[in-house]
Amino acid sequence: METQKKDIEDLIARTIRQVGHEKDMQDIETLRAFAANMKRRSKIRRFLIPIASITAVFALVFSLNIYHNNRIMDNVFTTYYTPLEYDQELASRGNDSISPELISAMNAYHKGEYQVALQEFNTMQSVDKNFLIYKAICLIETKELPEAIELLEQLVNDGEGSEYWQQANWYLAISYLGNHEKDKAMLLFEEIIYSNGVYKNEAEKTIKSLK
Repeated sequence: METQKKDIEDLIARTIRQVGHEKDMQDIETLRAFAANMKRRSKIRRFLIPIASITAVFALVFSLNIYHNNRIMDNVFTTYYTPLEYDQELASRGNDSISPELISAMNAYHKGEYQVALQEFNTMQSVDKNFLIYKAICLIETKELPEAIELLEQLVNDGEGSEYWQQANWYLAISYLGNHEKDKAMLLFEEIIYSNGVYKNEAEKTIKSLK
């Protein structure tokens, strides 16, 4: 701005010295054009500043809205999520031979040592699908929600014939919520209610808390 001001002052001085010399009006015209240009820029700046301010306000409101929604989902997740209790009769209903690694994993799970249990699960080349629900819970407990969701989706896609299908649906829905995927969670909660399964009441309470 100081440079522009000095340029104007120099032009004015030269113009004053040349008053009466009609044959040379170039500096006067330049002065007029320069002043008009400065005026236009000033108007543009005055116009752009409110726009920038409004944009910033909208961005702030949008960010706060996301934060508020995520906080609600986090609170609901914390309220309604509890790890699946270990069914100690599961082994007798499954394969006749249970690997030492699986026994160790389930013992750790039963003690609430989910990180240890997950490490044991990860050492196995294959895990009986009836025990995979427990691996998914370990993933939830160790804050690995995307991996838990992927595993639970596989269990849900296996269909109602699998022993822990209803549990897989519930924990998938609650995991969607914990991962801030509200639309997916709401849709699955509604499906759980419609199917009149064992988690119907919990799903109804969860949806009510989210509205």
